[in-house]
Amino acid sequence: MLETRILKYYGYIMKKLLVLICCLITASCALVPQWEPKSYFALRGGLDTSALKTCLYTADGSNFKPEIYLPNSNFLKADLSKELGSNKQCKQAIFLASQFAWPYPNTIQSNGNLTTFYTVRGDGQTAYYMLDKQGQLMALTDQLDITQDSYYTVLAKRYPPQGYNQVSLSLSATQAPTFVSLNDGTQRVMFKQAVKYGACVACKQIATANIAYDFNKNGFFVGANLLGLSAT
Repeated sequence: MLETRILKYYGYIMKKLLVLICCLITASCALVPQWEPKSYFALRGGLDTSALKTCLYTADGSNFKPEIYLPNSNFLKADLSKELGSNKQCKQAIFLASQFAWPYPNTIQSNGNLTTFYTVRGDGQTAYYMLDKQGQLMALTDQLDITQDSYYTVLAKRYPPQGYNQVSLSLSATQAPTFVSLNDGTQRVMFKQAVKYGACVACKQIATANIAYDFNKNGFFVGANLLGLSAT
């Protein structure tokens, strides 16, 4: 009887350790560049989509050039300086390949000095980014306090904390952003981000956070604000 209890307790401890390890791995995979803007020389002036297509795609535009793939694989090289370095037009392509698993951005939207795009990060997760003409690149944030919103109380009662599962803001945008120009010249980029029960990529979405990322009239980042939570 004692041995059975010990074995059961050992199994319980091992299960908890596995959950902890999985959560730590998931958290590490969720890391993104610091969400405050960082300026990159290669991105000054905004995205040059024409040059990116010329540098990365075949002449008919149907696929990436074969030389930018890793040998005998479907994965792209992270360092394209050898393949593209002789062409000054390809500086952005080389930089984006070093930062993202998918060097040609998708869902590109522009408004004034700002551009948003969707791509695949180096950890294989998809994410939105914002870019201004000074070359400042910024990811979405999950660092805003959502606990002060009135709807959070409803969510917290419905989804009480259990171990590593709790109501939390995620980096996942549920749709393309919208742009709003305010009277004082502020350019606002509005994202709907998923609120999840847990911090993992596959965790259940339980609500939506409406978040505003504000830039001044010169295109410099001012701050991010939670406008409110709403049902999914």
